[in-house]
Amino acid sequence: MYNMTPAEMVKQWPLMAALWLMEEPDLVKKNFDVFVDCVGSMKRTDSEFMQDMLSAECFYVERAIAASEQASIRVLKELAENEDEEVVAAVAGNEKTPRRILAKLSKHRSKTVKRQVSKNPNTPNSVLSRLIGSGLDDAIAQNENIDSKNVSLLLRSADKHAIYALCRNESLSADMLHQIVDVVATRYDLRGCLTLLAWHQNANEELLKKVIQHDDFNAAASINIAKNKKTPISLLELLSKKNNPDIRQGVAQNECTPVHVLMQLAQDSSDRVRQDVCRNPATTGEVLAMMAQDHDRDVLWLIGLNKNSSQYTLFVAYNKAVARGANTNSFASNPKSPVAILKKLALDQSKTTREYVIKNPSSTKEVVNLAEKDNIYIANLAAGDKKQEIMERLLAQSWALSVLHDNDKASQESLSKLLERVEPSRREIVEKEILEIIDNRKKIQKQ
Repeated sequence: MYNMTPAEMVKQWPLMAALWLMEEPDLVKKNFDVFVDCVGSMKRTDSEFMQDMLSAECFYVERAIAASEQASIRVLKELAENEDEEVVAAVAGNEKTPRRILAKLSKHRSKTVKRQVSKNPNTPNSVLSRLIGSGLDDAIAQNENIDSKNVSLLLRSADKHAIYALCRNESLSADMLHQIVDVVATRYDLRGCLTLLAWHQNANEELLKKVIQHDDFNAAASINIAKNKKTPISLLELLSKKNNPDIRQGVAQNECTPVHVLMQLAQDSSDRVRQDVCRNPATTGEVLAMMAQDHDRDVLWLIGLNKNSSQYTLFVAYNKAVARGANTNSFASNPKSPVAILKKLALDQSKTTREYVIKNPSSTKEVVNLAEKDNIYIANLAAGDKKQEIMERLLAQSWALSVLHDNDKASQESLSKLLERVEPSRREIVEKEILEIIDNRKKIQKQ
C-alpha cells in the first residue's frame, strides 16, 4: 500500500486514501485533484465519514466535499454557510445541491457564487429570471434547464455574450432557436451566431432555411449547412443553386449529396466546385464519365485518383490530360487504370510515377519490368559511385522524353547540345543509350 501512488490508492481504498491525505493539510493541497476523485469515489454510506472529515477544518477538504455528488444535504447545507467564498461556490455549482439552498445562494454577496448558481441546472427558472440583468446573463444562458421565458428575457437584454452563449447551449429546443435567429438577423454584430445555429443539434429544416435566408454576410453559416451530412436533401438542392461558389463547393464536398445534385455541380462554372465533385467518394462512375472531357487539369487528375472511375473514363480522361499537359501520376496509382495507360506511365520521367506503376495491382509483369529497368540501372551505377555515369543517364532520359513530340531537326539540335556536356570519351555510349530510349518510347506511343 505504501508503494502506491495517490491515484492508485483512490481506486483501491478511497476511504483509506482520504485518511492518509488528511494526515497533513499540505498533502491534500499537493494532491487536491486526487483528493477530489477520492471523495467522489465514496459511497453514500460514507457520508458520516465526510461529516467527520469536516472537523479537520481544512479549506481543501471542505472544497472537495462541497463539489462531491456524494455529499449529503446536511453537509451541503453546512458548507453553504462557510466563510470561504470558494467553498460556497463549490456548493453552488454542485448539481445535487437542493433548490432551496441555491435560491438562498443566489442572494450571496459574492458574484462568483451567484455565477455558479446561474449555471447550475438545478436552479429554479424563477431564480434565473431574477438574476437576469445583474451581469450574469452569459452564465444564465449556459444553464441546461433554462426555459423559453428566460430565453426571451436574455434576448431582450441584448447582451452579445449571452446570445452567443445561448447559441452554444445544446439543450435549447427548436422553438427557442427560432426566437434567437429572428433577433440575430437584425444585428450585424451577431451574424457569427448563424454559424453556431447551423451546427446546433436541435436545428430543424425550417430553422436552417431561416439561417440560409439571413446569411448574407460571409456565407459561413450556409457553407457549414452545405457540408453537414445531416442537412436535408431539399436544402442541399437549394444551396447548390446559390451564386456564391463557396456554398456550392460545400455541397460538392458533402458525401450525402444526392447523385442528381452532383450531376448538376459536375457542370458548374467554378473549377473548384467541379474539383470537389471529383474528390467526393460518393460521386458515381456515371458523373465521372461525364467529366472525363473537362478542360481543367486538376479535374482530370482527380478523375484519375477516384476509385469510382471506370476503365473507359480513365482512358478518356488520361488522353485528355496528356493533350492538356496535365499531371498524370494519379492514373498510375488507380487499380482500375487500363494496362495500356500503365505501360506508358512505366516510362514516365518521374520516379514517383514509375513507383506508383510498380505498386499498382493491375500492372502486368511486362509493365513492372519497364518501370523498374531504369531504376535498377541507376541504382547499379550509384552502387559503384560513378556520379558522371548517373548524371549522363539522367540527362539521356530527360532529353529523350523532351523530344518525343519534336521534329527531327529539333531533336538533332537538342542531342548535339546534350552531348557537349558529356566527356568526349563517353559521348558515343551516351548517344547510343539516348537513341535506344527514344526508340522504345516511340514504339509504346504508337501502341
